[in-house]
Parts: sequence; structure tokens; C-alpha cells
Amino acid sequence: MKINNFSLVLGLALFFIAKSTFAQLCIVPQPESLKLLPGNFVFSASTTISANADSIFSIAIQEIYLLKKDRANGAANRVLFTKDTNLKPEAYSLRIAPTQIIITVSDKLGAFWAVQTLKQLAAANAFKTNNTWTLPALEINDRPKFSWRGIHLDVSRHFFDIDYLHRFIDRLSFYKFNKFHWHLTDDQGWRIEIKKYPELTAKGAWRKLNNQDSACLKLATTNPDYNIPEKHFKMINGERMYGGFYTQEEIKELVSYATSKGVEIIPR
Repeated sequence: MKINNFSLVLGLALFFIAKSTFAQLCIVPQPESLKLLPGNFVFSASTTISANADSIFSIAIQEIYLLKKDRANGAANRVLFTKDTNLKPEAYSLRIAPTQIIITVSDKLGAFWAVQTLKQLAAANAFKTNNTWTLPALEINDRPKFSWRGIHLDVSRHFFDIDYLHRFIDRLSFYKFNKFHWHLTDDQGWRIEIKKYPELTAKGAWRKLNNQDSACLKLATTNPDYNIPEKHFKMINGERMYGGFYTQEEIKELVSYATSKGVEIIPR
């Protein structure tokens, strides 16, 4: 079969234009379809949120109000949530026009992921305060390729505090991960409080530094990312021990927080 040279060149040109559009907007994961439209939408403290009372919009609206909280004022416009039961689970349709954003979904997570796409379109501005976001007008139709999109974190070998885990979950949801595999117990440390057995944390949550820790501390002299925070050390029976654990109240709060960010915690 012969291929017309013009058709081949045109097809390649359209392919690379599409690839450059995705790269320019930097949406992760790449949506199923994206079409740029003329104009921009300015998201600000003046943007109104419209939706019916359906509970599927709850965590998305909670998230978007948090995003509005520290924004500067701008022109009057709105974000409208609508429901379409024909859409697949976690799918969303997003249309951004200069005066209105329409988010169409069939379930709670689809609405939440659409808001994460808005945050990604805002790029660095999403993490700043007292500003507005200029979002390009476009149409996106998207749904996850995989229902299980997980990240594993081993806090048994190296302890990370609750504040870090909140930031960790924020990053998971930003990139539309929905599972957090939380490795809480191993021979290196027991991290979950069991009130009936207090020695699990009184003794099992603390250990002497090992060869891996020493290697990290050596690397930390030139790269602070390898540093082990001093707050995770304490003196026990005259020895400097490394570790920590989470109270039951902290774990319950973190599970609730993760749920509000579309993330399921799976302990191990």
C-alpha cells in the first residue's frame, strides 16, 4: 500500500503538535484527549462555585474552596460541576472557557481529579498565595488507565513524621495516585501504637544506627536530602537511639485526611 507523502508529513506534524501541547501544559498523567481553545480563565477569590447538592461533588468542592482561600480577587466567573451517569468511574470532562469552567463527572473521584488537573494547569502558581491563576481555555476528556495507582513508603526502616506524610499525600493526589501503601512494621522499627502492648513502641520503635544510616549521614555532608532529622533521635538508657511512632489518633486523622484527598491508605 502506498502512503501519500503529504498525508504522512501532515500526520507527523499533527502528532508532534499534539505531543508539544501536552508537554507545554505538563499534565501528569497525560489525559486521553486535549484540545486547546482561544482565551484564558482567571481563577481567583472572586470565582464562584456552582453545583447541586449531590454528594459526589463534596471532596472536589472542599478542595476548590481551599484553593480559593488564599487567592487574590479577580473578575467575576464561575466553576460549574455537573453530573453525567454515562461517564466511567473516576472519569471527567473538563471544559475551560474565559468566563466559565464546566466539570462533568459521574462520581466523587472524577470530580476531585478534575480539580487536580486545574491545579496542574496553574503550575507553580498552585503553590503560591495571594495570586490568581491564568488557565488556558481547553477541553479535556480523561479517565485513569489503571484503577490501582499506588505508591509505597517504608516508614519502618526510616521514620517520617505526620507533617511529612500530609505533604506526601498532597503530592500523591496532585498526580492522581489513589493508593498509599504504608509499611509500618518490620525488624527495623514498629511504628503503630497498640495501647494494649505499649512495649511495641516503647522498645520496638527505636534502634541504634546501622550501616545504611551511617551511609546516609555521610552523603548528607554534601547533599542535605540524605540528612536524618535530629528530632527522630532520643537517648534511651544512655544510648542515642533513632526512630519514632504514630499514635492511634494521628493515624485516624491521617486516614481521614487521605480520604479527603482521594487516597486510600493500605497499612502493612
